[in-house]
Amino acid sequence: MDYVFLLDSDDRRRFLQLAGRVLGCSYICTWCPAANQLISMEGWHHEEDNNVPGSSSGIMSLRLFDAYRRSICSILRGCIPGLTFSSGFNYLEIKDADVMSLAALNEQRQFYQKAGIKTIMFLGSGKGEVELGMATPPNAGYRSKSGFMVYDRNLAQELEKSVSNKLGGGQKMIKAGIEILRRKDKASVLANTKNYLTSLKAQIKELEERNQMLEPMRQLIEEGIGESKEKVEVRIIRTAESAPEGSQFINFKLVIIVREQCEMMNLVVHLLECLKERGITNLVAMETSTASQAGAIFARINVGLQVKASDWDEESFTEAAKGAVNDVLHVDDNKGDDDRSLNIL
Repeated sequence: MDYVFLLDSDDRRRFLQLAGRVLGCSYICTWCPAANQLISMEGWHHEEDNNVPGSSSGIMSLRLFDAYRRSICSILRGCIPGLTFSSGFNYLEIKDADVMSLAALNEQRQFYQKAGIKTIMFLGSGKGEVELGMATPPNAGYRSKSGFMVYDRNLAQELEKSVSNKLGGGQKMIKAGIEILRRKDKASVLANTKNYLTSLKAQIKELEERNQMLEPMRQLIEEGIGESKEKVEVRIIRTAESAPEGSQFINFKLVIIVREQCEMMNLVVHLLECLKERGITNLVAMETSTASQAGAIFARINVGLQVKASDWDEESFTEAAKGAVNDVLHVDDNKGDDDRSLNIL
């Protein structure tokens, strides 16, 4: 019966409803262990199937059933429910006077009496037990004088087969329950796989972000930028998209490396002002980044530019760009000195 407890709440309730109808039960419910107690998780009462209000006796029986299921039963008291689970029985059938004498709770005895319960069967497993109650004996072939019978696994299987054959639909009920479990298992596998893929995507995204953060450092190392001792370095690199020979324009990339901590925004603003003063307004692309190596801080600016060949003077342009950067560093140094003076005061 373990598979019953593996179903979710809705599927387990549908299974109990189907089993109760097929087996002709007055009620059926599950009991699950919690510490040294049993708690009823789901239940079905035959009055729940009535489309119109039943008799006052039936309504009272349903109310008492709900009160019984809301109760908490001790496993250690040697009573029902709990005796099957604590004793490790696979099947336990209780009849007649033993029904009342083994009942643990007042609400339970009131319900049994009002519903006219004559026979109670408990199907045990390692995950709990299923209680089935009937107003009439389920199978006359299993009557005994004591009215209290315990079956081992083989006898329980024989009883299950006998009841299924007698009622005709018992086997279908069992197959339906197994099919529900199989569908649930497939859904669980798919859900777990989906969660795993989502986790992998998140890890891949995190690695990509870390790679993007490390990319400037990789570029600095590959280009040997960290080896120079100059505070400001300016490079002019002709790009692969340079205009053909004889064209009026030249395409190139301006690379500026600053080996000193500075305000990147001020650096960009001064550089753009320098370009504007020299009449270079065809800005193709711009990229900025910062990195550190051996305790030193590097700022890097890549600017894609296009200029007229007739106006191009690489040497003077390089000096102008370097001068703009030095102006920014000078301003930042003065600002730092002022801040330190204020702190001293």
